[in-house]
Amino acid sequence: MSNGDPLLPGDRVTLREMYTLVSSLRTELLAAVKELSSHLDVELAALGVERELHKREHDRDRDRRGSLVRWAVTSVVSGAGVAVAVYVATRS
Repeated sequence: MSNGDPLLPGDRVTLREMYTLVSSLRTELLAAVKELSSHLDVELAALGVERELHKREHDRDRDRRGSLVRWAVTSVVSGAGVAVAVYVATRS
């Protein structure tokens, strides 16, 4: 039998009381771990969505830059073609 509060130092605790305390602590710890695990799953899912959106934004920016480079090259080559045509037309 127990003599007082089992959580106070100096009091004697029976094995049955110690088992009950350890079991309740284990149950509380498992519940806390499960709660943290579910919270972590939610956070990781949100992070995955955020990373996917960030990747799409970078892909869109890369495509936009490629399009601008193609437009610039086309403009320069067309301008050079017009300049050559004008030169040939005025030379003769």
